[in-house]
Amino acid sequence: MSESDPQAPIQHDLVSCLPVLANDYANFISVDASKEKQSFYSSIDEMLTRLDEFGGLVDTVRSDTSLCVDTNVKNIQAKCEEMSSIFARVDQLEAFIAMVHKNVNVMEECVNKAESEMGSFSGLKKIFTSLVGKKTSQQKDLQQFQPPDIFITEEYLRPSSAGDLPETGQPDSAGPTDLTKPLTIVDNT
Repeated sequence: MSESDPQAPIQHDLVSCLPVLANDYANFISVDASKEKQSFYSSIDEMLTRLDEFGGLVDTVRSDTSLCVDTNVKNIQAKCEEMSSIFARVDQLEAFIAMVHKNVNVMEECVNKAESEMGSFSGLKKIFTSLVGKKTSQQKDLQQFQPPDIFITEEYLRPSSAGDLPETGQPDSAGPTDLTKPLTIVDNT
């Protein structure tokens, strides 16, 4: 390099500025990751804490579930077995009610038939017979009523314990059944 070169002082200034510029770029490129690292670590710690809490919750649910399965399901199963006898009694009661309903329908048909045969117009007949006069020679055909065979309550319902029965051990057919005492439905099918 010669001193007569006009570019020489500028180059000298550039060379002297080069370390300063390199330091500036180094400071600019260097990153302080300690804040981000600390934030990242605290986020990980918080996630681990939540994971531990969730694990504890899962363990609690699992123990409660096993308690429910072990105790409550057994209790429910025992109650269902107890209910099977009640279901059977309900079925018997439904059959009994169906039979009573059938007998009531038969009796109702008999009453309707008797009314039609005996005459439900008896008031109208009285008016005509009083106007015409009584005929003693005419005898009325008296029809005998034949009651239909219906159930006997004591065959189907009886007091639930032997202490409720009279000395004979049989239900008292002379008196009415005491409806305040529990009754047992007898399966006559």
